[in-house]
Amino acid sequence: MRPVKKALVGESVSFKSSNDHVETIEVLSSYANYGDAKKPLVACLGAYCSYCESVIPYANLAVEHLIPKAEGGDEFSWDNFLLSCSVCNSIKAHPENIVFDDYAWPHIDDTFHCFVYDRAGRIKVRSELNSPMKEKAEKLFDWLKLGRSKEGPDFPTTADFRWKNRFEAWTKAEKVKKAYKCSLYSVEDIISDVKKYGSWSVWFTVFSEEPEVRQSLIDEFEGTNKDFF
Repeated sequence: MRPVKKALVGESVSFKSSNDHVETIEVLSSYANYGDAKKPLVACLGAYCSYCESVIPYANLAVEHLIPKAEGGDEFSWDNFLLSCSVCNSIKAHPENIVFDDYAWPHIDDTFHCFVYDRAGRIKVRSELNSPMKEKAEKLFDWLKLGRSKEGPDFPTTADFRWKNRFEAWTKAEKVKKAYKCSLYSVEDIISDVKKYGSWSVWFTVFSEEPEVRQSLIDEFEGTNKDFF
């Protein structure tokens, strides 16, 4: 789960539209229509789910409330927003007794190092985490049902393709890595593929021994929190 830095209230961000028009937008503390926060969120984080890292078309991205409205979360506050796919958003909308500080959050914590990924498309909480952080990561993992995979024991619904997105990204990344080692693929080509396939953390894992690629993954994706790398 890519750790990110949200723009602060009062900062200006640049949003590029589908016709490549660049719009400068000031981040507000509150939005009368929370959907209006989508442009500045995409400008500073990219058009990806903040949790599963899936690539999402702009029209389908949801402005996601960290603390759901049903749990008393502020419906209009910038501080309560991230971006989400429909699957993560729908799962997360049904919590019980959420305490914000009990959870790991990608815009606050080093969430990449909270989880491990494998070639089967599975994600697990990193066993080496210290106790407080491990408990926070487990709470987010359980809340979002990130453990769903065709391997079970928590099987995905027919609409939940998150594990498959990771599996396909891993398969592609391994092929690309071989081509890169043979000088048949450039770093720029890799970045282009990651933007197409999503699953940033999968690529960062597969290229663990390629510092040039990893540095580009950090630099070329909007909002990646460099403090954790």
